[in-house]
Amino acid sequence: MVADPTRSLSPADEKTRAPVGRVRPHLRLVEPPRADPGPISPELVLVCPELARLIREGSEHDSSASSRGGSEPGRAWGGRGPESLRFDTDDLRLERQGISLERRTRDGAARWILQLPRGEVVHMPGDVVSMRPPERIRELIRTATDDAPLGPAEWKFDDARATRLQAYVLEQRDALLRHDPGARLGTDPENLHQVRVAARRLRTSLRMAHSLVDDEWADPVRAELGELGRAAGPVRDLDVLLERLNGELASLDASELDSAEAILSSLEADRRRLHEQLVQALDDPAYRELLERLGAPIRIAASPGRRTLRKLAERELDRVVKDVERIGADPSPEAMHAMRIKVKRMRYAFELGGEPSKHRTVRVVDAAKALQDLLGDHHDTVVGEQRLKAFVVGDPDRSVAFVAGRLAERERFRREQVERHLPAAWRQLRRTSGNLR
Repeated sequence: MVADPTRSLSPADEKTRAPVGRVRPHLRLVEPPRADPGPISPELVLVCPELARLIREGSEHDSSASSRGGSEPGRAWGGRGPESLRFDTDDLRLERQGISLERRTRDGAARWILQLPRGEVVHMPGDVVSMRPPERIRELIRTATDDAPLGPAEWKFDDARATRLQAYVLEQRDALLRHDPGARLGTDPENLHQVRVAARRLRTSLRMAHSLVDDEWADPVRAELGELGRAAGPVRDLDVLLERLNGELASLDASELDSAEAILSSLEADRRRLHEQLVQALDDPAYRELLERLGAPIRIAASPGRRTLRKLAERELDRVVKDVERIGADPSPEAMHAMRIKVKRMRYAFELGGEPSKHRTVRVVDAAKALQDLLGDHHDTVVGEQRLKAFVVGDPDRSVAFVAGRLAERERFRREQVERHLPAAWRQLRRTSGNLR
């Protein structure tokens, strides 16, 4: 007896079955189109391997004219995910004729978008498993492609700045995805740190190149990156403080350890609560929408500015120099924190716009990182002292208040040590700015 392949549920069919509790569960027999039979079920391979081979070969032969690369859905952009893929022929015939064909996937559904030179747009649903464009779209562009095979192609821009910015955005999106599971788990603080760094780099790049990108595309991205930063920042501050306080336990008297443990337990409880809020932010549909936007090609402004990314980065350095001179010799902690953010932006701007092989770029980035690290240590001690002072004035246990006061003094002493090194780090960065002229 030969099994009928059209009566087997494919993996895609299993995913589309209605979840229990919403509707009555049932099995649905699906007969796929003969021209695209879809996945071969394992049962058919076991029962009749010869028939499975014939069906597979027929499918590959039928789709070979229009599904180049179909078995490599992540091939575009060097293996990144298939959230948004541009399709074209090997010799980019559609691009040369001003036609774009894009395949987008979201929430388990696929959608094809064909845009013609005069602005006409055709939207059609597609098979989430198959990389083959819908028949109607293939009919529309058959003459334009001369029936040449279609497959994922690299996103390209006429503007070299846009090409560089696109690559940078995708690099940071990859970092978000790479450290997302660890940030959710919350056991290694470095994952959350890398998520914050990627988000900051993305915000900096879009802020610096605002004249290059379309505001309608970039504004929602920047706004959601800001929300991500606000959710991650308090958790990261506690991660840093808890790591430092754990290192202080060995230097405390034995009689102070119980009080120190009580302080640590309270801070860890705050951290767990804030981490839960962070996970909620990562689960929010707005964050998924952000990742989808970052996975799609950036949208270039109708009239992009003319400045190079290098010039834009130098402008950021000029601003930092002027801002430091403006705040004076004895800035407030708030001014120091604001300066830290500006130095970070400038450093990331040079990472994006500078030439990594150039000695001057390396010097600027290194000097900015040294100053940024000192300003970061300064900010961490401010946050730590404020947190510990809350125990001094708010905890009824006098022993806990006493130990919190001692630890707060150490934070203040550490900040004074940092402040001694700031002038030299600042002079080093200023010298690099002079070399850039």
